[in-house]
Amino acid sequence: MSKIKVNYVTNKTENGAVELSKGASIPNGKTLTANGNATATGTVTVGTVNVSSATVTGNINGNLSGDGSNLSNLPSVNVGRIMAIKRILGYDEFRA
Repeated sequence: MSKIKVNYVTNKTENGAVELSKGASIPNGKTLTANGNATATGTVTVGTVNVSSATVTGNINGNLSGDGSNLSNLPSVNVGRIMAIKRILGYDEFRA
């Protein structure tokens, strides 16, 4: 197996990002750090992600940990609709 050891990698004309035309793989237990903005198109498969701020267009599938107290813009059901569903289903009290 060959190794390449470098301190700096840039695209050929030094005016943009390096293109990883065959993709990239980070070994298990290693960390990839993005300082600034990270943009991904296509499928991204990750283990654990620590994010301080994120804007997402589309869907995210995964398991969240923590209490969720800082989540915002989540869909909700109003009390009137809950009461109507309970009445339709015949529940006298809420059952989880």
